Formats: sequence, structure tokens, C-alpha cells
Amino acid sequence: MPPEDFDELTSDAGEVALVQTTEVIADPLGHLSAEQVESIYQRYLEGEKVRDLFTEFSIKTNVNSLLPLLPHLERKDLTCPHCASHATQKRAARSNTANKPVCTGCDHIFPICRDDTCGCSACVNEYLGQLNGNGIHCRVPYEGLTLREKIILLAALTMAGPTDVACLSFVQLQRWHRRLAPTSEYQNKCISELFSRHIILVSSETSIDALDFYRQYERYDFL
Repeated sequence: MPPEDFDELTSDAGEVALVQTTEVIADPLGHLSAEQVESIYQRYLEGEKVRDLFTEFSIKTNVNSLLPLLPHLERKDLTCPHCASHATQKRAARSNTANKPVCTGCDHIFPICRDDTCGCSACVNEYLGQLNGNGIHCRVPYEGLTLREKIILLAALTMAGPTDVACLSFVQLQRWHRRLAPTSEYQNKCISELFSRHIILVSSETSIDALDFYRQYERYDFL
């Protein structure tokens, strides 16, 4: 433990003892201006040692890292499409890429790369709405199904197990059972036909990974 982390106590006999400081500094950067804080961060990015910056600017803290002490960047140039709040962005370390901005009013995450997607509840519901179209409100009645469609549905439900199942995962059918169709291409064709007629819809229980996979490859059998 370095000497600066201890307080001196003097006894009646004149002896000096060192005791460990347990004080927690609520705001180690509270004595600095906003300009000084930004200057410290820029010098950190340029490679200066954190210990030297702490010493120069009299920063007293129990942590040995700078980033947890720094305020997040205010991104008022970004407005959440769901709640209209602005975003904040966690500062990046020297060797890392930029962190994704996060909405201050909900759990929406702003993309920083072209292929980035957000898994917040509002974005997922919006994407499910795009996939399912008006199928939620205009379900195909049983009498409107063709014989082929009834056979595909019956085969899938039989493989899924319980007869009262409300939703099923085709990727789980592949993992635990033989394929629904002779080939994966024909299986995807069967599933696509059901989706295109809104006979089956993408469930709200679908994982974010499965939705991202479909977004990239348009493979229904992984939903």
C-alpha cells in the first residue's frame, strides 16, 4: 500500500503510526472544471499514465482506473425513436472501439456500425411487426387452409410434442428430431409458404440471436 493511502497518527509518546485510509471520495473530479476533465481524457487517450494524471490534478480515489470516474458523453444529437429522449455514450478506452450510445429514457441502443442492431423491447416489437405484417389481425381460418398447408402444420405440431403448444421453434425441431422435410431447402420452402400467408407468425419469444440470423440470411428455419 503506498504511503499516500495512509493517514498519520501521533501518540502521547511522540510515536508516529500509519493507519489505512478508508474514506470514500464521492466525486473525485468535483474540484475540476468540465474543460479540465476533457483535457484529462484527451491526454489519457494520447498515452499519458493514469497515475501521473491523478497526481497532477490532485485526484483522490480508491480506484486505479480513470474511465469509471469520467462522466458519460452527452449525445443530444441523437434522439430515441421510441421515447424521444437523448442518448449518453460511455467513453472508450485507449485500445477499444467506441461504445454504443444508450438512450437515457429507455433501453434502446443506438447503432454505430452499419450492421448493428438493437435488442430493446421496442425495436424487437417493431421488427416483429415488419415480419408478421397484418397477420396478427388477419389470421387465416382453418377452413382457409389448403390440404398441403394442413399437412405441414400437423407434421410440425406432431414433432413439437404437446398438442396444446402455442408456439414452436423450427430450429429446435431440427436439433432434437429428424427434419420436417427430406432436405433443409425443402423445409425452408414449406415454412416460407406458411409465413407468406401469415398462417404462422414469428413469436415474441423468439431470441434476439435468431432474429439477427434471419435478418442476415432470411432463413425461417432458425426462428
